[in-house]
Amino acid sequence: MRLLRPVLEKVCCVPEENIRLLLMNMMQLTIIKKIILESTMRPREWIRVLSVILSLFLFASQPVQAAGRVLQRLDVEESPNGPLIHLRFNLPLLYITHAPRTEGEELDITLKLQDTTSAGTLPERESLPYKASRRVPLTEVRFRNPEAPVVTLFFNHRVRYEVRSTPDFRGLEIRLIGEPGSETGTTPVAGETPVEPASTGEAGIDPSLPYVINLASTLEQALGGKIPDLPLFHRYRLYLADHVEEGKTWHRLRLGFFGSKEEAEALLPQLKEYFPEAWVTRAPAEERERSADLVINLAGRTAEEVAQIPVTELRTPEGKPVQPGSPEERQARLMEEARRAMALGNYSRAIQIYTKVSESPPNPWSRQALEFLGLAREKKGQRAQARLVYEQFLKEYPEGEDARRVQQRLTALLTAGESKPRKVLRKAKRTEVAEREVEYEVFGGWSQFYRREASNTDEQGFALSDSALVNDLDVTGRIRKDQYELDARFTGGYTLNFLNNGTPPENRISDAYLEFLQTEADHSLRLGRQSHSSDGVLGRFDGLLAGYRFNRMLRFKAVAGMPVASTVETGPDWDRYFYGVSADIGQIAQAWDFNLFFIEQRADGVLDRRAVGGEVRYFRPGVSIFTLLDYDIFYSKLNTFLMLGNFSIDKTRTNINITLDYRTSPLLTTSNAIQGQGVSNLGNLLNTVTEEQAQDLAEDRTAETSTITLGLTQQLSEKFQLTADITATGTTGTPASGGVDEVLGTGTDFFYSTQLIGSSLFKPGDVSIVGLRFSDVSTANTITFTFNTRYPVTRELRVNPRLRFDHRKNNGFTEQYTFRPELRIDYRLKRWLQFEIDLGGEWLWQEQDAADSTKTVSYFANLGYRMEF
Repeated sequence: MRLLRPVLEKVCCVPEENIRLLLMNMMQLTIIKKIILESTMRPREWIRVLSVILSLFLFASQPVQAAGRVLQRLDVEESPNGPLIHLRFNLPLLYITHAPRTEGEELDITLKLQDTTSAGTLPERESLPYKASRRVPLTEVRFRNPEAPVVTLFFNHRVRYEVRSTPDFRGLEIRLIGEPGSETGTTPVAGETPVEPASTGEAGIDPSLPYVINLASTLEQALGGKIPDLPLFHRYRLYLADHVEEGKTWHRLRLGFFGSKEEAEALLPQLKEYFPEAWVTRAPAEERERSADLVINLAGRTAEEVAQIPVTELRTPEGKPVQPGSPEERQARLMEEARRAMALGNYSRAIQIYTKVSESPPNPWSRQALEFLGLAREKKGQRAQARLVYEQFLKEYPEGEDARRVQQRLTALLTAGESKPRKVLRKAKRTEVAEREVEYEVFGGWSQFYRREASNTDEQGFALSDSALVNDLDVTGRIRKDQYELDARFTGGYTLNFLNNGTPPENRISDAYLEFLQTEADHSLRLGRQSHSSDGVLGRFDGLLAGYRFNRMLRFKAVAGMPVASTVETGPDWDRYFYGVSADIGQIAQAWDFNLFFIEQRADGVLDRRAVGGEVRYFRPGVSIFTLLDYDIFYSKLNTFLMLGNFSIDKTRTNINITLDYRTSPLLTTSNAIQGQGVSNLGNLLNTVTEEQAQDLAEDRTAETSTITLGLTQQLSEKFQLTADITATGTTGTPASGGVDEVLGTGTDFFYSTQLIGSSLFKPGDVSIVGLRFSDVSTANTITFTFNTRYPVTRELRVNPRLRFDHRKNNGFTEQYTFRPELRIDYRLKRWLQFEIDLGGEWLWQEQDAADSTKTVSYFANLGYRMEF
C-alpha cells in the first residue's frame, strides 16, 4: 500500500485526499477478501454480505448533484400466457416504437420525453440489473439518452415478445411469448403445464401476433364436411369468427396466430388438401383478443356442428356440451371464471374457485380443478401448499397424462427446494413446510468504469476535461410470504476524480427505501429516499408514500416528505416539506381510470405551493389517452396541462401519437423568488423582502412553455419501419424585477425528424437506424444526420458503431460543422460479468468567414465492466 502512494501522486496525478480514500477502500477490500477466502460461507451468502459492506463504505464522503433516474422499478409477473415484465419510470414517457418487431436477443424501445424542460436533467445512461432464469432470460434493462430516450432489454437468448405502454405512460409491459424456433413458440420448462389442457394447444398462443389463416368462409350456418383433427390444430388456436360485410354475415373458421405473413404461408401446404381455399390475412385486434372465447373443440364434431357452436358454450373436459340448467352448469361456469382469473394473473381468485370445485361432490371437473389448484398456488408463490396439492392429486389420480405433468411439477418443486437454500428467519424448530412458505432473494449489479474526455483547440491546445473512476451499485432485497412482500432498494454511485483540480470525490444516492406490500389487498407503504411523479409529487423526495385499497374501484394514497433538489442532500431538508392525499378511481367501463389529488408544500415557514389536480386515463385496444392537470389554488395559476394520445390503425399497421403540453417553467413555487437574489433559500430572502414581495418575484421568475407534437410510426414490412414527427414549441419571456434583467421569449421553434429502422437485415437480432432532423429556432437552423447500428457478432460479443453529423447555421452568419463517430463494444465473458468499451471522437469546425475559422478535436473513452448477482 505504501508503494502505491508515490505512483498515484506523481504518475497518475491523483490528489492527496483521493489517495487516502482510495487506499482506505483498498484496505477494506483486502480485509473482505481475507474474510471470503477463509470463510465457509457459500458464494451467494458472501455476495450478500459484500453488497452490504460496499454500500456502507462507498458512500462515506461528500455527495454531489446528479441527474435524476428514469428507471424506477422492474417486476416480473408469472402468468399462464407467459411472463409479463413490468418496467416503471419516474416520469411519463410516450412509447413510439420498438425493434426488432417480434423477436430477438435485444429489444430497443424508442420513447419520447414530454417535459422538454427536464431534458437536460436526464442521465445519459442508467441500468437495472435482473437475475436471468430459464423462464425469464432477461439480464439487464438499460436506459440511454443520446438524442432520444431509448430503453433496451437484454436477454441471454432470443425470445419472442409483445410490447405496450401502460395507461399512465409511466411504464412498459413486455410479455415474453417464448423462444422462437420451438413448435409452440415457448421454451419448454421442466414441470411446466398449460393453464387448461385442450386440443387447441393453448400454451404459447399469442393473440398480439397479427396474422391468421382463414381456413373456410361461408354465408351459411354450416361450414360443411368433416373437420380433420390435424396436428396444426393442437399447436395453434382454432376458432370461429363472424364478419359483417355489406349487410351479410360471413362465418369464418380461422387458425392463429403468426408474427408474419411468410410464417403463416409456410403452413398452407399442410392445409390445402383439406382447405383448398385457405388464405392468410391480418385479423383485427378485437377479434384476436376475443378469440379465447371463440375457441372450438374438435372431439367428434363435424363442420356443421362446429358452425353452430355458440361462443359462450360450456364444455366438460372431455369436450361434451353442458346442458343449460343442468347441475353441471354451475361448475362449468366456475371453471371458466377460474380460467380467466389465471389468464389475468388473479391467482387468489383462481385458488378460491378451484378449491370450491375440487371439494364439491364428484363431478367432471374434480380432477382438473385439483391439478389447477396446485398450479395456481405455485404461481401465487405458495410452494408448500402447491406441493401438498400435487401429492394429493397423485394419490387420487396416479395414472394419466395429467398425472405425469403433476409428477414433473412436484419433482421440480422438490429439486428447487434442495438447490436453493432459503434463509432461516425463525428458530430451527420450524417445520420444513413452514420454512418453505418464506421466500427471499437478493439481486442487483455493480459496475466500475474509467471515464476520460479531452480536447485540442487551435487557441488553447490540449486540455483534459475529465478523468475519473465511476462506481455504481444497485441492490434489491425481497422477502415474500403468501400475499406479503418486503422490499429494500439501494441505488447509488461514487466517482473518484483523477484531475488535479481540487474536485472532491463525488457520491450519488438515488434510492434508499423500504417498501411493504400486501399484494392481494393492494396495500403498500414505502419509506425512505424514492421518486414519484404523480399525485402532485414532483420527483425525488425523502419521506413516506402509503396506499390503501378501499374496494375494487377506489384506492386512497397519502404522501409526506421533503423534496430532494439534488443528491447533495444526504439527509432530509427539514426546512422544506410537503404533504398530500390522492385517490385512484376505476376502472370504469373497462376503459377509464381517474386520479385526484391535493398537495401542499411549505419552505422556511411560508407557503411554497398548494395545488389540486388529477389524471384521466383512457385505455382500449388501439387507443390510449392520458391527461394530467396541476392547478395552484394559492396563485390561481395553471401549472401543468399535459395530454398524450396514442392511436393504432391495425389495418394499415400505423401508429399515430400526439402531445399537447403546457407548463410553467420552472413549476411555480414561492421558492422561485430566490433566482438572481444571491441567497440559497427562501428564509434568507425573507430577511430583506416581505412574503408578498417574494410571491411577486416568484411569479416574475416563472415563464410558460407550450409544446405540440404530432408523430407517426409506419410499419413498412416485417423488417422495416418509419417514424416521423413534427414539434412546435415556445417559451414566454419574464419581466425585469428585483435586480434581475428581463428575459425575452423564444418565439415559436420548430423541430422535424424522421427515422428509418431496420431489424434482422444481415443477421437475426441486428438493428440499424438512419435518422434525419431539422431544427428551426430563433437563433439558428440545424440539420442533423445520424446512423446507429447494433450487430451481434456472437452471442457474447456485440458491436455498436454510431455516427452523427451536424450542420448549424447561426443567425450571425457563422456556420458550424460537427462530425462525431463512436464505437461501443459489449462482451459478456460470463453470465454475470460483462465488459464494455465506448470510444468516440468529435471534430468541430466553426467558420466566421473564409479567413477566420477555428477547429476543435476532442475524444472520449468509457471503459469498464458490470457484475450481476
